[in-house]
Amino acid sequence: MINNFLDFQWISLIVFVLVLITLVVKNKKNLELQKIIFPLIYAGLFRTNFGLKFINKFSKRFKEWIILIGYCGIGIGFVGMILIVVSIIQSVIIAISQPQASAGVALVLPQTTIPGIGFLPFWYWILALFFLILIHEFSHGIVAKAHGLKVKSSGLGFFALIVPLIPLAFVEPDEKQLEKAPDHVQYSIYAAGPFSNILSALIILLMFMFIFTPIDKVMTEPIGFSFDIINESYPSSALPENIIINRLNEEEINSYSPFLDVMAATKIGDEIKLGNETNSYTITTVESPDGKRSFVGIQNIVNEYKVKNNINKFWFGVYSWIKGLFKWLGLLSFFIGLANLLPIGPVDGGRMVKTFTDKLIKDKKKSNGVWIKISLFVLALLLFSLLFPWLRNFI
Repeated sequence: MINNFLDFQWISLIVFVLVLITLVVKNKKNLELQKIIFPLIYAGLFRTNFGLKFINKFSKRFKEWIILIGYCGIGIGFVGMILIVVSIIQSVIIAISQPQASAGVALVLPQTTIPGIGFLPFWYWILALFFLILIHEFSHGIVAKAHGLKVKSSGLGFFALIVPLIPLAFVEPDEKQLEKAPDHVQYSIYAAGPFSNILSALIILLMFMFIFTPIDKVMTEPIGFSFDIINESYPSSALPENIIINRLNEEEINSYSPFLDVMAATKIGDEIKLGNETNSYTITTVESPDGKRSFVGIQNIVNEYKVKNNINKFWFGVYSWIKGLFKWLGLLSFFIGLANLLPIGPVDGGRMVKTFTDKLIKDKKKSNGVWIKISLFVLALLLFSLLFPWLRNFI
């Protein structure tokens, strides 16, 4: 069943890419190509008037509220920018000082396992991405229109890694009007997209707290915890793959909380027993990569549950699929929001920094030079974080 599901996801991804390629070929005359590292990395845009009527109507009806919320987004935007840059710097430091540690920065692509989170199926990815991109881009247009700026066009497109892969949407305010707008208006418009994504993630988090979690308690019961083994050099490699642990030091447990408590009190070289109803495994703790605690070498620890006997399995499956979609919707929303706050070139964070440097440094040439240096520095850190875990295998 699992293999069939994975096959369906892979087939869907392949069909999706083929459809994108077909659409690009058929509409190549209307395609605006943006070459990044062509033909390896590039983007394609199709300009339309998609959604412009909605943007005009919505921004006019809720103008005051939109402007107020947009100003709130400025603070969130700069805080998020600092957080994402600090996070990347930490990833670089960890990658250099602890080469065996798992990657802290990774591309969020379909049919891949995201470190610390889990496997991302194609349909979760495409549905979540389409919804979040629309929210992001429409937010830019709505805030711009609320401030009286003209929104020239909108459209759809794709981001390509050799072949078209990631769908895009865009809304294009009048750049000349935008450049002449006050600084706080520019900040508000640039921050609107990331802020809408972060706000969406917060709403979904509240949904999990007050909707999904109570439903889970009614429909399921805990049966232990599972995890991923980091690599075969750690003690956890003695445990079977896909085992669900529900016994710890000969005592029954139903979540990973007791395990964390035991690990906090365990010294390097101590033995612990992990297992289930049929088998028990004794493993000896070692020093963690940072040298600060005992360690067994597991990651992605997840509490496991089973459906109660009185619950209809079909409807629980439907509920689980919807819950999974919202999980990735929230995670991707947060990731997209922060990623767009990176102070790099044309992305939202980069444009916020450009506005800031232009205000701080009156000489346009010097300001542009500072902006480019900041962009290149952050881009270098990002590329190092992404590529080093792969390159270290050849070093």
